[in-house]
Amino acid sequence: MELKRRQKLLLWGIAVLLALGFLLDGASLATPFLRVLHAMLPIPLGLGIAFVLSFPLRFLERLWVRLFADRASRVRRPVCLVLCLLLAIGLIALIGVTVIPRLVRSVVGVIERLPEYSARAEAWWGKLSQWLARFSIALPPLTLEAEALQGMLSRYLAEHGSLLLNLSIDFLRSMFSAVWDGMIATVLAIYILAQKERLGRQIRRLIAACFSERTTERIFNLVHLSAHVFSRFLIGQVSEAVILGALCFVGMLIFDFPYALLISVLIGVSALIPIFGALIGTG
Repeated sequence: MELKRRQKLLLWGIAVLLALGFLLDGASLATPFLRVLHAMLPIPLGLGIAFVLSFPLRFLERLWVRLFADRASRVRRPVCLVLCLLLAIGLIALIGVTVIPRLVRSVVGVIERLPEYSARAEAWWGKLSQWLARFSIALPPLTLEAEALQGMLSRYLAEHGSLLLNLSIDFLRSMFSAVWDGMIATVLAIYILAQKERLGRQIRRLIAACFSERTTERIFNLVHLSAHVFSRFLIGQVSEAVILGALCFVGMLIFDFPYALLISVLIGVSALIPIFGALIGTG
């Protein structure tokens, strides 16, 4: 009891000191704190990647047991893990090869047809202005000429060229940092998947050493329940996104709508966003 009391007092003391520090000089304390959080970013990313890859890994291991029973059990995890990584890389490469070129062509097509779209917008704005004029409502004129837009863009680039250059450099730096964090997270995910049973036992021993047996069981029951619920939610969201994107793509092909792949990908990606994803995709 005395040890638990001292632990509680120590935790409360640390919390009070941190709160006073942030109140007195929060900026100077927040900067190193944010740096530490950024440096630890690959850890949650690696945990997330390991969580997602654990589904195909379990499927491959079950398939391995059905095909080979207990034979070559020592190489089951390494072989299944390599196959899982190859499947993930192949899926990403397939998406990149098939989707990205079509998306680029769709975006280029939209840009090339901007003069046509601007003319349509001006005609629609003129009709709307004529209709609202009956109710004594005057709309400002809308000018979307290609030459005017090009001139505005040229002036903006001339005035803010250095700012755009700095933003581009910051973007490239952020991209390099994101790729580096992704590589570290992937290595961490591979280690977690390769040693997940051993790591699970070590974490259980650590928690059991810090808490009582009853609290330890509650913590693990909560973790198992959260993992189960989140896995079902993730599978449901991905399935819904694939179904919506495929139905949208097939429907747009049947009715010969333009930019079928571009819009279908946007619909599928927005469907991954809970609650507001359908509204964003519809917009």
